[in-house]
Amino acid sequence: MDPVIIIINVAALGIIFYLFRLSRKRKKLEASSTTDKRLETIPKDEIRLENVQVGGVVHVSLMEDSYEDYDLVITQKNSYRSGSDFWYELVGDNARAQVALEFELTDSLLITIQMERLKLQDLPISRSDLDQIDQNESGSFDFDEKNFSFTDSGEASFYKNCNDKQAEDFYYWEFKTTDGKYIVSCEQWDDGSIDVTYSKAIPQSSIEVYSLKG
Repeated sequence: MDPVIIIINVAALGIIFYLFRLSRKRKKLEASSTTDKRLETIPKDEIRLENVQVGGVVHVSLMEDSYEDYDLVITQKNSYRSGSDFWYELVGDNARAQVALEFELTDSLLITIQMERLKLQDLPISRSDLDQIDQNESGSFDFDEKNFSFTDSGEASFYKNCNDKQAEDFYYWEFKTTDGKYIVSCEQWDDGSIDVTYSKAIPQSSIEVYSLKG
């Protein structure tokens, strides 16, 4: 074969290999990013929940049914990713207890407040039940005088302090009441432990941001 043709073929293979590696690197970076593109359109100095950082102060008013009203000083901000979905967790102290707020940007801002941390044994379902629910993509149980139905499950990643270099992977199952107001989430981590949280969706009017950071 003509040496010139050989050199051209080798060069072409080298370029193809380079472009392939570049494409894989770009996809990996996109997949590992904990930044929701929708957040990038929000001015960083705008007083709103999405911009709150550690040290910020959020006023929480739950007068609708629990008659609670307090200021929450944020001590930690974490992020989560499942596929192309992102959500965030603000953990704070209200001088009496630790409280976790989660929010997600869809067509609007969805906010939930963590009411209680549970164990799987507190629910009327077992680990094998979760597997069966996952397989059937359906299932329900009664808890706290409410009926919870399966809504979603899948793999996700947790990023402490929104640091995408410290990903912790887990598998989750989500159950909601018919009106979508109450949520039970089960999260299984790499060590086999399962965290269960009991949360409530709250309107955006229940939250007022006093300051973005300390």
